[in-house]
Parts: sequence; C-alpha cells; structure tokens
Amino acid sequence: MLILFSLKRLTMILKIIQYIMLITSFALLFSTSLSANKQNLALSLEEINFETRFFSQQLKHISPSQYVSNKVWNQVYDLQIPTNHPVKTILDTIFSTSRALCDLQSMEAAGFEPAIPQHHTQIIVTKHPALKGYVIKAYLDVQEYHSGKPEHYFWVKRIKGAQLIKQSIKDHHYEHLLKVPQKWIYLLPDEPSPPPGYLRKMFILVAEDMNIYDAQTNEALWGSSLVTKELLKALYTVITKLGLFDCAKPANCPISSDGRIAFVDTQSYHAKHVKYQKLTPYLSPEMKRYWLKLIDDTP
Repeated sequence: MLILFSLKRLTMILKIIQYIMLITSFALLFSTSLSANKQNLALSLEEINFETRFFSQQLKHISPSQYVSNKVWNQVYDLQIPTNHPVKTILDTIFSTSRALCDLQSMEAAGFEPAIPQHHTQIIVTKHPALKGYVIKAYLDVQEYHSGKPEHYFWVKRIKGAQLIKQSIKDHHYEHLLKVPQKWIYLLPDEPSPPPGYLRKMFILVAEDMNIYDAQTNEALWGSSLVTKELLKALYTVITKLGLFDCAKPANCPISSDGRIAFVDTQSYHAKHVKYQKLTPYLSPEMKRYWLKLIDDTP
C-alpha cells in the first residue's frame, strides 16, 4: 500500500512538472512572438518617421510662390519667420490686403511710418502700429535692385551677420553691454501684384525693435559718461573678431534705452579692415584717447 501510494504521488508530481513545462513553453513562445511584433512595430514606426522626414524635406524644396525659384526658396527657407510667431498673421493681413510696399505712397496708406531710402544701401526702414516691437526693412517695388542683387541676398547676409554677433556677445559674456536684434525673412504674397513696369520684390526683413534713440540724441550720448572703457572694449572686441566693416559709427551701433549698444547693421562682416575711426569724433576726450589706444594696439 505504501509503495502504491508513493507511485501515485510520484505520478502526480511528474504531471505537475509537465504542466509547468507546458506553461513555460507557452510563455516563452508568447514572449518571442511579442518581441517579434515589437520589432516589427518599431520598424514600421521608423519607416513612417523616415517617410515623414523625407516628405517634409521634399516640401522644403518646393517654392510656394510662382515668382520664387526653388533654388532661392532653399536659401531662405530656414531663415523665415516661424508660422507660429505672434506677428506672422498680422503680416499676412497687412500684405494680403494691399500691395503695401509698392511705393512710398502705398506704404504710408497701409499704415507704415513715413521713411525715405537710406544713404548708400537705399533700404527702407519703417514701423507699423500693428507690429509693435518690430522694425521692417524693405526695398519697394518701385526701386531697382541695389547693386544689381535681389533683396533676399541682403536679408540672408543680415541674418547670418546677426547670428555671428549674437554668438560673439555670448562667448565674451557681453550680454550686459551689447545686443543684436533677432531677424527673419518674410515671404510677400503673390497677390496683390505691383503695377506693370514695377520690379516685384518677394521678401522683406523683420527685425526686433532695439528701442534706440534718435540720431541726434544717439550722437550726443556717445560723448557722455554713459560710454565707459568697459563698453568700448566690448565693442572693439566684437567688431574686431568678426571684421564688422562699418559698425564703428553711431548710426550702425546706436545706444538703446537700456544703455546697451545695439548692432543694427549686420550686413558687412569678415572684412579685412574695420572703419574704427568713424566713432572717434563722437567720443569724450578721455574715451577718445582710450579708443585710439585700442585701435593702435590692433594686430
């Protein structure tokens, strides 16, 4: 009886072991299948991501305007004002309502401040009451290309120059002394069109307003106690490192209401020579001596 009982008990144990092995096998099979499914799912998601990136990249190469080539579109694409930027919809409204930058008359009729072409560059710098905190730089349809180059050529240079200056200010920890505006390119809508015979412009430059003083006040401030050796040293360092050809003059490096120097003309950089002497006449006697010493020590 004892032997029979032991055999029955052994048989039960063996069956339990079989059941455990069977369950383990099913679990392993399920785990393997799940892992394979996960792998397949990961591959599918990667394919979708790749196709999405590829499609987005292809869209980047296609100009949305019949007047802008794909080649030009690719040059300005990454420098555009973001679609979610607060002023983007305002710009769309202004420029889809009328050909606001056809000429000076249409510009003022659209609400922009009166302005005249600047000396040398012939650029128009203006503001609009609906675009508070921003400045618009443009060439009008009535104007010829400056130096024979389309407007986007200069906007790209100005943005890249601003990026270089911003990085230099950061690298030298001059944020408390110097600043430079963020700048973007805005694509004007195809319609409304300019009148026949006008040279259609396709892009404008949008820049942060640096809250600078007017020309007369600015020139007077350069000779005041506001300008210190520390400020001049910072200015000298940045324009020298980057070869900012024409930034050493009050008009291009004006003093803003927060006391910092603002680099507003960022088009000319990596020049071999810098026009340091343009700032000299505006400085106080003490700062003039210091500025001339900095210039004399230039390698």
